[in-house]
This record gives sequence, C-alpha cells and structure tokens, in this order.
Amino acid sequence: MSKKFCLPEMTRKEVKEAIENKASLLIPIATIEQHGDHLPLHTDIDNVTRITKRIAENLNPDIGVLVGAPVWFSPSPFDTLKTSRKPRRLTAW
Repeated sequence: MSKKFCLPEMTRKEVKEAIENKASLLIPIATIEQHGDHLPLHTDIDNVTRITKRIAENLNPDIGVLVGAPVWFSPSPFDTLKTSRKPRRLTAW
C-alpha cells in the first residue's frame, strides 16, 4: 500500500496498487451553508475532511483506507433539519 492515502493526491499507479490491496474509500460529505458572519460557508466540509483524514492516518497502513475528494452539497437555508418532502427552490439569503 502506498504511503499516500488522499486519493486526489495519488498517481494512477498508486491508486492501482491500493485497489489491488483492497483499500477502502472514505468520502467526506457535507453541506455548504451559512454559519453566521464569522465563519466561511465551507466550515462543515473542512471539518469532515479533517475527520476522515485523521481516521485514515490512524488506520493505515494496517487497514488500507483512502480518503476521496470531498462532496459538497448545495447551499441550504438554516431550516434543513425540518423533515419536509416538498420540493424546494434554492434562493439567495
């Protein structure tokens, strides 16, 4: 297994080696949303990316774990915790 574990930073040869060694893939997923005037919109994705990288650091090299590129959700209003099945239109706030 390669010493690198961040998929976007790896070469094709390193990824092939990781696949041959049956590496698992962690994908950081979070929203881009407002956090008031004092924090950037990408706060959640930064946090989950740091967490997944730390997990991979702790598990490697014994358990082959890679960290994929983060997946960013669209901006959302603060009421995203409400469980509504109605379609929503994204608007600027």
